[in-house]
Amino acid sequence: MNGPGGIRVADLFVYPIKSCGGIAVESAEVDAFGIRNDRRWMVVDEEGRFLTQRTVPLLATIRAGLSDGRISLRAAGRETLAVTAVPETATTERVTVWRDTVDALPIGEEADHWLTSVLGRRARLVWMPESTVRAAKRDPAGSSPRISFADAYSFLLVSRESLDALNARLADPVPMNRFRPNIVVEGVRPFAEDAWKVVRIGEIELDAAGPCARCATTTTDQETGARGVEPLQTLATFRRQGNEALFGQNANHRGTGTIRRGDRVEILSAG
Repeated sequence: MNGPGGIRVADLFVYPIKSCGGIAVESAEVDAFGIRNDRRWMVVDEEGRFLTQRTVPLLATIRAGLSDGRISLRAAGRETLAVTAVPETATTERVTVWRDTVDALPIGEEADHWLTSVLGRRARLVWMPESTVRAAKRDPAGSSPRISFADAYSFLLVSRESLDALNARLADPVPMNRFRPNIVVEGVRPFAEDAWKVVRIGEIELDAAGPCARCATTTTDQETGARGVEPLQTLATFRRQGNEALFGQNANHRGTGTIRRGDRVEILSAG
């Protein structure tokens, strides 16, 4: 059952650097990777292996901005750093995200020193070039989607009503940023997105790839990096499947175009 105004896009978010803070946007251009610039940058360790909030919760406190070909890095109590977003002369190197080892370009020593200082451990910033092709984890529609440094899919979709239903069970409600969605919708019953198979939003069709299994990132305060036990502990009491607590819908996209806040969400297939 949908709300009287139908299903709409309530919020859109892009996360330029994997595991760092998100940016709310009014519209988002969708390219071959997903939302343009979403997780095209990533923080890696000395061996080139990805760092995430799962093991480095302080990543949550870093905010990235993009403007005039530069990427800015901000954190409380630190001077903002702005450097060239896409290096022109860097040499490609191999980095690892989950089980995938792919080509990336280093951003440079300035960014590396800044990140190392904030995180208290050796860290480097890299960018995924257009030439890198990384496949989504699951491709139920057979559309051969490619992804950036996102965990496994090009999109994560969540409804406001699902968060409201979870927060009704919590002593201290949590904000949506704990779940790091790209698309937040409204006008549905709680957890309706679990059953969606194909949806159209604006110019883009999304193929659902299954509910998202949540991790320790959801227990990390996205402003301070402090970690607790909620909402994962409560999610596991009523959204558990096997050893996983589920919240939100993973999705891959077909084609390119634009998604806008306020766009109608059409459910083309569900089950």
